[in-house]
Amino acid sequence: MTGARHKSPPKKQDQDANLTKLLEEIRAEFSTKMSHFESLLKESQKEVAVLKTAMEEKEREVSNIKVRANDQEQYMRSWSIRILNLAIPRAQDASDPDVVMRLVFSKVLEPIFRGAMQQNIIAFVPRYDQVLETAHILPAKPNQTPPIIARFYSRNTKALMFRLKKEFAPKLDPTPAQSSQTRSKTKAAPPRLAVPVYEDLTTHHFRKMRALAGDSQVLACWSVAGQLRLRLSNDDKVHKVMNTFDTVDAIIASIPQSQNNQPTSQPPTRPTSRSASSRRPNNSSSNPNTNVTTDSIPSLLSNNPFSTLSTTSSPAHPPQAGMT
Repeated sequence: MTGARHKSPPKKQDQDANLTKLLEEIRAEFSTKMSHFESLLKESQKEVAVLKTAMEEKEREVSNIKVRANDQEQYMRSWSIRILNLAIPRAQDASDPDVVMRLVFSKVLEPIFRGAMQQNIIAFVPRYDQVLETAHILPAKPNQTPPIIARFYSRNTKALMFRLKKEFAPKLDPTPAQSSQTRSKTKAAPPRLAVPVYEDLTTHHFRKMRALAGDSQVLACWSVAGQLRLRLSNDDKVHKVMNTFDTVDAIIASIPQSQNNQPTSQPPTRPTSRSASSRRPNNSSSNPNTNVTTDSIPSLLSNNPFSTLSTTSSPAHPPQAGMT
């Protein structure tokens, strides 16, 4: 018998050729897949760019809606004031708007109107129900006096009240320290109102005002007709806050570039906060003329807010009457 034939092992050159061919096939397949992946990536990037643009547009729309909604809410509050530290004598009367209106008028508004009548700004002191449409208390923490919201028939009447409250509203008795400062002829802070009265701001406006007041660069922040004003610590000018939805840093940084300085003749109508007021100097001295004259309110004289009222009339105006 002859022995079986055995195949001879492949030569090294053949092995190298096969390996080279396999690597080229893998490289070609990898290159094809990479080209496909790059094409998919470019398409995805285009889709992402389109979605990003659409999202930014939606964010702008949402931001505009928030601004408009806040502005509309602030406008609806422009007939109202917020009153602090005015307690209802009897708890059972807190839910009666007529009782609350009488209390607000007697403790807050009537002294101001009597002062206005003495200066011939108005012809007579109106009835409470000719001035106020309604009033109600707000929820408060236990053992705290709840705030009161009072709504005027006319924004002109509200403006008159704010213009004259520093002169005619009842004041707290000066503290011993204030009396000592007065005797020593040093510059003392003006007396505080017995019943603080502020503009009725939206939650957003109020929080932004508190945030601005708490910044170390801001000396004071307040509101005028629902719009925020501020003064910087290193500046004696009054600046208007153009967009309350900007951050505090953005608002402060934009002041030198985009806002015109205004004279400081308009004093703050609303303190920043109790803590801010106590740690910052009072800036009400920026108005040297504290005596209200008829020249300072020509619009109110030419359009007397009580000119349509009769001294003998008792019924209140209908809810829409007198609104401006």
